[in-house]
Amino acid sequence: MIVINNYITLQQHIQLLEEKQQLQMVVLKLNLENVYENLQPSNIIKSTIHNVVASTDLKKNIFSTIVGVAGGLISKRILFGPSHSIVKTILGTVLQLAMTSFVSNKAAELVSEETVTKPKIDSFISERNHSKFL
Repeated sequence: MIVINNYITLQQHIQLLEEKQQLQMVVLKLNLENVYENLQPSNIIKSTIHNVVASTDLKKNIFSTIVGVAGGLISKRILFGPSHSIVKTILGTVLQLAMTSFVSNKAAELVSEETVTKPKIDSFISERNHSKFL
């Protein structure tokens, strides 16, 4: 702490403190404007959409979910078709859930970057071609 002995030194320190206060006020106003701008609903929505679009994991999850649900619906329609029987409807729903889960897991496995390799895809294709001829 500085000891002030005369009036001139006191005035200089007061002037420095007032300048410091003005500078802090300017910084505070700028920060407040920044917070206000970031908290507007339109900017929150924009940033959320930008984060969703930029997220590759979300894209992979959406893809595998869509493929799984489509696979489940198709398998239910093929095996049970439109039915008015309660038993067939329940069995069809159980089959649809099982197929959705199975296909979603397989789609996620095929889409993931770690497991998608050319040899794995080639071996999958060759197994399918080989099984057609048997």
